[in-house]
Amino acid sequence: MKCSLRKIGNSRGIIIPASFIKDCDMSDAVNIEIVDKTIVISAVRTPRQGWFEKVVEDNDVLNSIPLDEDSEEWVWE
Repeated sequence: MKCSLRKIGNSRGIIIPASFIKDCDMSDAVNIEIVDKTIVISAVRTPRQGWFEKVVEDNDVLNSIPLDEDSEEWVWE
């Protein structure tokens, strides 16, 4: 999509279409950076966002650990 830069004080700005903002899950704050002479605007993400979305409960974790080759019973004295 081609758009024009608009004068805003001593700076320039663009209007981002609402559909772009919705599709990129953006809110009022965004990250902006320059990558290889290209301006990249991205949604602000919270640290570790989405880490626990696909959590698989495993109530039997200890039984899934393989036994040692020397699996003799331990005797505490």
